[in-house]
Order: sequence, then C-alpha cells, then structure tokens
Amino acid sequence: MKANVRAMRVVVGAMAAALMTGISEGALAGPEAWPASKAGEPSPKIPGMPAELARHLANFDDLDFHVYTGQQWENLHRSHAQNIVVHYPDGHTTKGIPDHVNEL
Repeated sequence: MKANVRAMRVVVGAMAAALMTGISEGALAGPEAWPASKAGEPSPKIPGMPAELARHLANFDDLDFHVYTGQQWENLHRSHAQNIVVHYPDGHTTKGIPDHVNEL
C-alpha cells in the first residue's frame, strides 16, 4: 500500500510541478491543446511533460482501455494493492482485489 500511496504522490506532485513551472502553459486551456487518449494507440506525447508523469498516464490509459473496459481483472494488481479497500458512494466497502473484482 505504501508503494501505491508513494506512486500517487509522485503523480500529483508531477502534475502540480508541471502546472506551477508553466511547462503546460496553455496546455490545459482547452481540448485542442491537450490531445485525447485513444484505445489501441500510444499515449500522446506532451512537450515538457516529466517522464514519470508520462509513464503513469500511459499506465492509466492501458488500465482504463484494457483492464477495466476489457474486464482483464488478472491485471488489476498493476494499479491496486492486494489489500485495497474501496469505498463506494452508498457507504459499503470491499477489501482486497478479489472482492473488488466481484463488485466490478
């Protein structure tokens, strides 16, 4: 779980750094400046994006387009810790990947 928390902090930190340093100046201004991800295609390259953030976004695209959409639950561990606790809007929770997959 510490690794997941650390990875999330890295993503958030990299995004904040990108915004504060102006490397994405105008990039978030509109859809024409931030290219969309598309299933089956590599993640778009953004000039000035930190390499670690690009890796995390590419991983997210893969997980979204393949694991979640394709229901390839055997790969869910790439974004979820084995002991993940998921809190749902109705107040119930699941604990661990197997219970989360059953809920999905």
